[in-house]
Amino acid sequence: MEKREVLLEVKNLEYSFDTYAGEVKAVRGVSFEVYKG
Repeated sequence: MEKREVLLEVKNLEYSFDTYAGEVKAVRGVSFEVYKG
């Protein structure tokens, strides 16, 4: 079996932003890989 080439790897992504009501944690602990092809 041919090994697929990983083009992008993201581990434990977190993203938050501030609003007038306080911080919003939009993304927490997301991990993924993008493969060639």
